[in-house]
This record gives sequence, C-alpha cells and structure tokens, in this order.
Amino acid sequence: MYAAPRAATQLAQLVTGWLGRSIDDAQSAANVERPTVGDVDIDELTAEARTYGFHATLKPPFRLAEGVSVEEAENAVARLASEREPIEIPSLVIDLLAGFVAMRPVGDVPALDDLAAACVRDLDDLRRPPEELELARRRRARLSARQDDLLVTWGYPYVLDEFRYHMTLTRRLADGEVDEVLAAAREWFADVDGVPFVLDELCLVEQTAPGEPFVVRTRHLLGTDGIAVGDQL
Repeated sequence: MYAAPRAATQLAQLVTGWLGRSIDDAQSAANVERPTVGDVDIDELTAEARTYGFHATLKPPFRLAEGVSVEEAENAVARLASEREPIEIPSLVIDLLAGFVAMRPVGDVPALDDLAAACVRDLDDLRRPPEELELARRRRARLSARQDDLLVTWGYPYVLDEFRYHMTLTRRLADGEVDEVLAAAREWFADVDGVPFVLDELCLVEQTAPGEPFVVRTRHLLGTDGIAVGDQL
C-alpha cells in the first residue's frame, strides 16, 4: 500500500527522469532526460529505489493471506479509501533520512500517521505472516524492543509510532557522497522542492516475482468509491 503521485504530475515526471522509471510502468522510461550527479552513477545510485518505485509506504509489502484473492484485496482497499479524506502536506522537501535522500514533510502531519496506521491495522487480514527467514533478516538491523514487537505483530518494524512518511530517491550514501548527491537532487527537483503535496489516493502496488519492479495495480481515490485508472493516472 503506497502513496505515489500520478504519472501526469510534475513531481512524477521529474521522478521518472531521476529513477529512470515510473511506478505506473514496469519498463524503464525511454527518451527521458536523466540528471548528472558528479562522479556518482545515477543508475547505481537509484537501483533499489527504482525497483520499489517512487512512493511513500503506508502498509509495508506483504504476501496475501491464504485464501485471499487480489480482487478481495482491491475491494478492501477501496472500502478503506472511501472512508478517508484527502490529506494536504503543506511542504514536501528533499532531505537526508538515515543516510538516504528522500522527500519528506516539514514538521508533523498527524493525518498522515493516522492514515498509515489505518492501512496497517484495517487491512491486516489481507497479510500472510512473514516466515522465520524474513523475521531473521529484519532483525539484522538491530531493532529496538519496540520495533521487534511491531515486527512480530504487524510484520514490519517501522509502523505506527515508528512510522516516518518519506519517499526515497537513493540508496544509502557514503559520507563523502552526501553533499554532492543532496545538491544534485535539490537542483533536479527545484520546482517541486518545498511545495505542497496532496495525498488523495491509496495505491495498491504489486510485485509479480522477487526482484521484479513494484508497479501500481489500482489507484483508489480517498473519499469516494471510485478507482482512478487510465487517463486519470
């Protein structure tokens, strides 16, 4: 469950150039201008972010529970979307978060935290619990006791009170890369850095196989029963 700008927006178009792909299309974008980031290779810098697509995670990736179909998941997301209202983020800025360059809100936006919590809790019947190997992999990050409790209960350590809304643009940077990459990102996204962003959809995103790109399957407008598709992307 992601929040992701529609392909027609200026932000999404700039991101397509930065990552080399739109989250609405599994294929690499053709004939788009790409930024120069000093001596850093842009494809290597963005490889992981490109696989996941430009997004903010509202409910972390999960496998469907036994007996739950994709169509049932779509219906559940549509119901949740119909019960929520669009959220305006007053300012979304390029920043550094745990060594990654990302776009994140300035200050607290409680409505975002509330929406993400609803996605985690209200859609949990869709989720198959993680396997022991996945739990062990997550625990290699030296989780706090609270984060481990969240991992066991919800399948991911950074939800609810540990949630931080962000939209990742790079891999984790080495210390010597930070200034150069941050400057390049702020230059590339200058027209949208610091402007408001309206979150008005829930995106159900699908990965067809391990290693394959995550792609938007359906967009569900907040406050309505509709699904935005086609030209509305």
